Amino acid sequence: MAVSEEGEDLGPGDASASRPYAAPALAWKLMLDVLHGRIRSFVPSLVWMAVGAVTTALLAWLMRALVDLVFGEPDFAAVWGIAGAVLAIFLVRAAAVYFEQTGLGAIRTRIVSDFQKRQFDALVHSPLALFDKRSAAKAAGFTQHCARAAAGAFMLITTNLIKNLLTLVALGTVMVMQAPTLSAVTLVVAPAAFFAIRSMAGRIRRIARQEAELTAGATAAFTDALSGIAVIKAFRLEPVMKARIAAVVDQLERRSNKLNRVVAMSGPIMEGLGGVAIALLLVYAGWEAMQLGRTPGEFAAFLTAFLLAYQPARRLAQFNLELSRQLVAVDALYRLIETGDHERDVAGPPSQTLPPSAAIEFRDVSFRYGRKLAGLRSVSFRIDAGSKVAIVGKSGSGKSTLARLLLRLAEPRAGAILFDGQPIAGLSRHIVRDMVSYVSQEVSIFDGTIAENIGFGRIDASEAEVHAAAEAARVTEFAAALPEGLDTRLGSGAPTLSGGQRQRIAFARALLKDAPIMLFDEATSGLDSGTEFELQEASALRNREKTVIVISHRFSTIRACERIIVLDRGEVAGIGGHEDLLETCPAYRHAFGSQSVPAEAADG
Repeated sequence: MAVSEEGEDLGPGDASASRPYAAPALAWKLMLDVLHGRIRSFVPSLVWMAVGAVTTALLAWLMRALVDLVFGEPDFAAVWGIAGAVLAIFLVRAAAVYFEQTGLGAIRTRIVSDFQKRQFDALVHSPLALFDKRSAAKAAGFTQHCARAAAGAFMLITTNLIKNLLTLVALGTVMVMQAPTLSAVTLVVAPAAFFAIRSMAGRIRRIARQEAELTAGATAAFTDALSGIAVIKAFRLEPVMKARIAAVVDQLERRSNKLNRVVAMSGPIMEGLGGVAIALLLVYAGWEAMQLGRTPGEFAAFLTAFLLAYQPARRLAQFNLELSRQLVAVDALYRLIETGDHERDVAGPPSQTLPPSAAIEFRDVSFRYGRKLAGLRSVSFRIDAGSKVAIVGKSGSGKSTLARLLLRLAEPRAGAILFDGQPIAGLSRHIVRDMVSYVSQEVSIFDGTIAENIGFGRIDASEAEVHAAAEAARVTEFAAALPEGLDTRLGSGAPTLSGGQRQRIAFARALLKDAPIMLFDEATSGLDSGTEFELQEASALRNREKTVIVISHRFSTIRACERIIVLDRGEVAGIGGHEDLLETCPAYRHAFGSQSVPAEAADG
């Protein structure tokens, strides 16, 4: 994939279009967010930073006494005392570094896990349309990148800004106490360094946006390619996919190198300005020593403090550049979890319950995907409670769109959908979805056991109920051959199972939910005719009182339905029985005119 040079498309959804935070406000927001409830764990690290800063300043201070002893009256015992003090200082510094890093490290890992959870929470409540625009792999890769960026920004603010500022304050105190005038000389170059580095921050943010998008794109490209490895091998697409992955990685490499070049410019700027400061310092220090009689120890202490302060000052100069890079992803993170496009819902009063039966009505329902792709146009029909209805039509006719609308995974642009006369737009999504047991063609098997995957149909189901659903869906037939039966762990996507076996698990999950409406969207496409017939019989026995909607293009699937609704190009082309539709509906006759019940039954 590629992005424009502007690189503005950032987040995993429409949240990226909202106005970004200003960098200082965003950094402050992040710190308050991270430290909320964790201030007690942060304070010890802050104390150890201060200890490290003070011990660094003490080293510079001790240089005065050491030099004056060496160049003044000899006192070897005092030298031993200074050496012991230096050793003690370094031991304290070592302890300070250890406890500071372990404390901040624990906070950093907590930041990553916390923001991963919060982003997932935002994504899982986002409209399904978001994942039509952007792959799940890219959204997952971007959330990982944003969580790590938030932790990186926090560490920059604490270890770079706070720690280095504390160190500079401590060393600056030593410098001023030893030589106030010399300290003033070193400040001459500070404004130049500040403005030079600040001018680079805007460019850093622009390039970092592109880098973040490309990083997520590279993750998605790898995931998509590896998930389709069988197709790649079957069609001998290895050279093509290698070239595509190489193009994505090369583009990311070029963008990263460009960013690194901009960041690296801060080093030479600081080196050059540091050289100017040292040159001015040496000239003025020499003049002071000769004209004002400064002791060697004063000059040595000042020079040591200055040299020790150089690295913290340099890191502070780069701080704005590094933080700008991290805050690009942090900005996208907050736009997702705070202002992202979440599913809109209608919260009913506490007394609101499920409708008494499962009659369904579509009244002039229209839906459109984006601006160009029409899904449905003025669709109207009624499904009585307890009936079994098939919805048929060729690919793209709007069958799966009906399923989305019925589950409130999408909202109609016009018209209304009703349960027992109640518009579902006025019911909470939980109530609507509790009404429907859903099985789709694209089966989702989660990392866990077979029993756990079936149990997702109803979280409070007993072990006996899970086993009964597995038995009805013929899951136990293949599970018996597995090492631990229904307790066999499958792994994400259940790669060791066939498509039909995965569909049986999904079928069992829907049976266990035991909702008033059973919705099957091409649910038996991966099954042979015999197994399909068995599952239909099992479903019929368990769901005598339920409303059953079967979306399919296979006659063997719809032959047991009482009524058939035919869709063609997003419109209702006919409603009736098989024989009636053969006579009155050209779209149905074209699709099913050559098929017969006896032939299909023979296949079973």
